[in-house]
Amino acid sequence: MLSPPFSLSSDLGVWQQPKDLDFNTDKNFLGWAVSAVPEYRVTDLISGHCGLFYKSKGYQRGASTLDPMFHVTLGAGLVY
Repeated sequence: MLSPPFSLSSDLGVWQQPKDLDFNTDKNFLGWAVSAVPEYRVTDLISGHCGLFYKSKGYQRGASTLDPMFHVTLGAGLVY
């Protein structure tokens, strides 16, 4: 378990997709994605986080490519 100023959110997704996005075929493959967002509460009002995301080949809503992709985000938030 992480100490109180730290938190970690994670997500794992698996999907089955038709080959070449051709919905008139019986050929398909599995795709997957994983993400983790460690967060640190700097003060009672401010937190910072770093988002890490990886997806395999295939379509996933919000992803900018059909190829495998690794993505990092940095951010800050207000806690209320």
